[in-house]
Amino acid sequence: MKLNHWLPTSILTIALAGCGGGDHSQPQSTLSSPVSVTISPSVVDTFIHQQVQLTATVHNATDPSVSWFVQEAGMGAVSDEGLYTAPWMYGNFHIIAVSNADPTKSARATVRVAASFAFIESLAPVTGPFPTTPMLGNFASNGTLTIKGVTDPQTGGPFAAAIEDITISNDGKKVVFSMEAPGTVNIYIANADFSGITQLTSGAPSNRPQFSPDDKQILYIRWNEPISRSEIWGMNSDGSNQHAVLPATEGILNCDFPTYSPDGKRISAQLLWIVNGVQYYGIAIMNADGSGAIPLTGDANRECGGWDNEPSFTRDGSAILFSRVCDNQQRLVGTLYSINIDGTNLTKLYGDGTWGVVNARPQAVVQGGILFQSNQDFGWCVLFEIYNLSQDVSSGQVKRITNNMLFDGFDYTWYRWFPTPCG
Repeated sequence: MKLNHWLPTSILTIALAGCGGGDHSQPQSTLSSPVSVTISPSVVDTFIHQQVQLTATVHNATDPSVSWFVQEAGMGAVSDEGLYTAPWMYGNFHIIAVSNADPTKSARATVRVAASFAFIESLAPVTGPFPTTPMLGNFASNGTLTIKGVTDPQTGGPFAAAIEDITISNDGKKVVFSMEAPGTVNIYIANADFSGITQLTSGAPSNRPQFSPDDKQILYIRWNEPISRSEIWGMNSDGSNQHAVLPATEGILNCDFPTYSPDGKRISAQLLWIVNGVQYYGIAIMNADGSGAIPLTGDANRECGGWDNEPSFTRDGSAILFSRVCDNQQRLVGTLYSINIDGTNLTKLYGDGTWGVVNARPQAVVQGGILFQSNQDFGWCVLFEIYNLSQDVSSGQVKRITNNMLFDGFDYTWYRWFPTPCG
């Protein structure tokens, strides 16, 4: 008699026992427990582009292996060992483990992915100078936005300092920022609640820090004092291995706002440089080690009398967002653009370049939207707020996410240099 290979061994044992001698009374029929799968943890919280280790256990089967899948196509990836890498998007995503012994049996875990960002807010009226205070924003996995300030444990009030710019690590645990000191500016790192502040740089003025995708490296701008030029530098996140990434060579006059691509293989920055006799003041792209720099925008023939600045990669790495600043009747206005990393498909995303808006430091915090700072609701004055532009930029859907009579921005540039105070 041919037996089906999937018959449980307990059933086979009972059948053979009933064919021999001994007690011929009717045996009691028993069935083995069915195959089942569990995943641990079954619910877990993390941040965009972070990794979560899941473990699947197969019960009542000799084959303990499973096949892993992400239920929502394209929303991250899971390895054969259950290591899930979250996407550059907040949301609730589901990871499924299917038993290879019995493919009809599976389990599902929920990964709740949040996204955080940081900005600075003025403490004094917007007509005044420093200080500023750090602010932390968080998109929960369901899209709920919360914004909170940082408390100074010594005073019980807002943490106050001369912070020029700030960014948060991808895992949401650290912030890196530049802060003025008498006669200079240096870069510091701290926990997200601003505990454990540690100075990373000293000597030459340094600012514009940005984390690498794995949070192990920091890009920043360092001022080369002997030749009065700025350079792109890099260091480990503990401040070690400080080194020039793009030094001020003969043709490079100024570097600013360096940022990593999502895969960490490229850098985009704002450069003022001369290439083959043509001056560019715009967006450049290069390898992560500073080699192979190529201008994408900013040739001298552009007509608006301004420059392209403050680049930020889209989260899929295919394009770069930037702000095009133009001189409109001696008033600076800004429009948000994108361009593919190969220099094609220059696209205007938001603003028409005729009204008082400066879309400075656009940040593609999540794939569901683009965060930027702007004074669009206040004319040509120093009062900026944070806005969220919908991923469907053709709809022009913009939501203001800060609402006060203070400066809110990712960096201090426009707070410090914008010519007109708010009346």
